[in-house]
Order: sequence, then C-alpha cells, then structure tokens
Amino acid sequence: MLSSTLVCGAAMVGVATEAVTSPVGIALALTSSAFGLGVFVGCWAILRRSLRRLRTQQEDSSFTLALALDGIRVGAVVERHDSWPLDLDDAVTRLAREHGDLRRTIEHERLQSSFSRDLTEALELSDSESEVFATAGRAADMALSGRFHVICTDEEGDLSWEVTRGTPACACPKARNCPALRKGRTLEFHPGGGLARCAQLSSPETHAICVPVSAAGQTIAIAQSSWEGSGRDDLKALESLSTALGARLGVVRTLDEREQQASTDPLTGLANRRHMGSIGEELDEGTADYAVIACDLDHFKKLNDTWGHDCGDRCLKLFARVLSEVCRQADTPCRPGGEEFTVVLPESSAMNAVIVAERIRVRLAQAVRGSATPFTVSMGVAGREHGDTFENTLCLADAALYTAKESGRDRVSLYGSLEEVAA
Repeated sequence: MLSSTLVCGAAMVGVATEAVTSPVGIALALTSSAFGLGVFVGCWAILRRSLRRLRTQQEDSSFTLALALDGIRVGAVVERHDSWPLDLDDAVTRLAREHGDLRRTIEHERLQSSFSRDLTEALELSDSESEVFATAGRAADMALSGRFHVICTDEEGDLSWEVTRGTPACACPKARNCPALRKGRTLEFHPGGGLARCAQLSSPETHAICVPVSAAGQTIAIAQSSWEGSGRDDLKALESLSTALGARLGVVRTLDEREQQASTDPLTGLANRRHMGSIGEELDEGTADYAVIACDLDHFKKLNDTWGHDCGDRCLKLFARVLSEVCRQADTPCRPGGEEFTVVLPESSAMNAVIVAERIRVRLAQAVRGSATPFTVSMGVAGREHGDTFENTLCLADAALYTAKESGRDRVSLYGSLEEVAA
C-alpha cells in the first residue's frame, strides 16, 4: 500500500513537472504534492501504532510466561510439603493456633519476670540468713508445686537442710557426695534416665532438678525441686529462685562479716568494747537481772617483759578459750583491751556470777598446769542489784576486781563484800 501510494505520488509529480510553466499546472502540482505527503504521514502513523501493539503483546506474553513458571515452582513446593495449607480455613486455623501459643509464651514470660522482681524485692527486706531462707520457702510455695529444699554446705563439707518442703528426694551426708555441688552446675535427673543418674536419689521414679546457689563466686548451697514422674517444667523458676537467693545470701553474709569484724577483738575472737557497750544498752532498756564479771590477768606486764609479746598473746588466747568453754551460750565474754576481760551474764544474779567466776579461775589453773608460763586471774563481780545502769554496774565490778588484787590476786571478789570491808 505504501509503495502504490509512492508511485502514484511520483507520477503526479512528473505530470506536474511537465506543466509547471502554466499557473494551473503549478497549482495542480502543489495540490498533488500535499496530497501525497498527507498520505505518507498517515501511513507512517499506522505503522508506528502497529509496532507499539506488537511490543505490548510481547510484554504480556513474557509476564504470562513468568506467572506460569512461578505457578510451576509453587506446585513443586506443594508436592514436597504435604502439610502445605492449601485450604484457607486450615491456614487461618493454623495461624490462630500459633497466635495462641505466642500469647501463652508471652504471658508465661511476663509472670516469670514478675515473680523474679517480687522475689528480689522480698529478699531485700530480709536482714538475716534465717529470714532469707524463710522468704525462699514462701517463694517456692508460690512458684513450685512439688517438693523443694535448700541444702547448705559449711566449711567442713557438712550439709544442712535450711528449707524443707515435703520429703527430701535424697539424703546426701556430705558435700562431696552431691554431684551438683561438685560440678557447680544445674543437673536434671529424669525417671529412667539411664546410667547418668544421681546415686543419692531415693527413688528411680523421682524427677529432680538441682541448681547450685552461688554467693561471692562460691557454691554454698543447692536448690532442689523434685516430684514423681514427669510432665512439669520447674527449671526456669528454680533457676530464678537460686540466683536471687545466692545474691541475697552473699550480701547478708558480707554485712554480717563486716559487723562481726567491727564488733570482735581480732586477737581472741571475743566481743570488743564497742559490742559490749551495745549489749549494755539493750540490758538497760529491759528489766531483767544481769551480772558482770571483770577479769584481769595477774602480773601480765611482767609476763610480757620476761617472755615477750608472742607469749603474752598466747596467754590472752588461752584465757579467751577458757571463758568460751565455761560461759553459757547466752553469756558474752568480751575483751575491752589489753589484759582486761569482761563477761556479761544476762538473766543472772550476782551470786550466780560468783559461781561462774570461780569456775573460770579453776579451769584456767587446770589449763596452765605444767606450762612454762603459768599465770592466774583476779575477778570482781557486780549485778544489777548494785548499779542503776550497765556502766555503773561495770564500774562496781572493776572496784571489786581491785579488791581481789589487793587481797592477794588469783581470787574472786563480790561487790557486796567490798561494802562490808569499807564499813
């Protein structure tokens, strides 16, 4: 069509050329040229439209081919996965189930975090080891439904059961018999767990989890949860409890150690003057009877000068040991300083204190018998019936002590006898 149009246009141009000399010919030539140009432009537009339509069809075909290839790949995946959710209802059901599992997991983690936070706050209110263990027991009642125990070890390796909830799952006599204490890590024992099962467990059907409790980098105890059979998960709660328990025990023991250092004589291990004063304040606040024994080693300066200070220190330690052996657990032997010692006897009369002082004197004589450096002690006794305050009573006991020294040493003097002598 395009070629015919071009030929026709050329012929008309030829005719117009022949008649170009006449005005009519010129007009006819110009008209023929314009008509041929218009036909040419129209044909060119039709050709461009046809090429554009062909390109669009090719792009559509490529896209359709890509979709077909993707469909083939999806079909292959479906064939390899039998559980592929082809049905929309199944997909929605599965999604709902997974969403429910996720919500339960988040709720469990929230409760676990809340339990750990509440436990830490409760333990911070505990100022002694007994209070710490009592708080741990209450926390176990909330978080663990089975048997729960806290087993502590001392410096000698002996075990003590500080928290007990139910029948113990084992009966370890020593720390060396406990695998969790030896290894210092969490151990879990399942019923029928094979050879790797703690020999101390009392029943083969017991499921036990043993988590070490560490304080200041040392394993000091075991937190144990146990039940019969399986089907429970106490591990996270038990680990949270043991971590918080160890942290608080470490703080309490550090504070107790510092307090003891601040109130203890470093040489003899007896209470120092500061601690003796705090005991006196407590006694003054109460109304119960008490007595005080003031002790002083005889000729101690001469002993130091003759045998040296090391010998004097040994004598001080020996007398401190005698006081600890003779006195009751409620009594408090003290070393205010030098060769001076004091024994505070709560709920005791002055006459009872005289009996205790005489036992101390006799026991010391037995302890130094045959020693190269024997020494004796003089003691004075006063009670609440003599002084109106602890400081006053202590001064009266010192006065009785001086009377014992003036009377020949190595004896006990009661403040009441001092009044008789003075009279």
